[in-house]
Amino acid sequence: MGYLEKMSPALFMGRAAVRNSGDCGTYSLTIVGVHDGEKIRNLSDCDSPMADLTVNCQWDAKKPEHVYAMEAEYRAVYAVDVVRAEAMAKTLRTVKRFLDRSPVRPETFGQFALLVAQALKIKLLVIDRSLRPVQWHTEGEYQILDSREIQSRVDSALYSARWPEGKPEPAPAPAPAPAAAV
Repeated sequence: MGYLEKMSPALFMGRAAVRNSGDCGTYSLTIVGVHDGEKIRNLSDCDSPMADLTVNCQWDAKKPEHVYAMEAEYRAVYAVDVVRAEAMAKTLRTVKRFLDRSPVRPETFGQFALLVAQALKIKLLVIDRSLRPVQWHTEGEYQILDSREIQSRVDSALYSARWPEGKPEPAPAPAPAPAAAV
């Protein structure tokens, strides 16, 4: 049994998941491998068809409650030959087919991420708990959870990313004007 076969794929919530530019924010999840129950490995070092696959969404900075552009796609791919391109296309078709056939239409990014994980038979969620940025997965501290935690953990993290200081309370409605005397 090769090294890749011993690994379990996991959705990874890393420290660099959030990017805010002036007009919009993005949240990205990547996929890593977990072996020996606790060791994390970047799939880009392996021949996994899930290497460089990300699960992403965006939101408007002026209306952070509206999340859109939920996608599973390949990003930052270093090299692709015909065999890898075919494996990547097959992976994307698997996700698309699963989403198209699912009776659930995701209302949140957490739901979307969970459906993608189900499509790819991902059974784990890895959360980076390192107190400082690390260069290699072997240097970090991680929490490994069952995939049932994906929806709630991702939605909670996304909420914090969109409203880092907490969601502002809506302005109180103006008081009604006094009734005119007849």
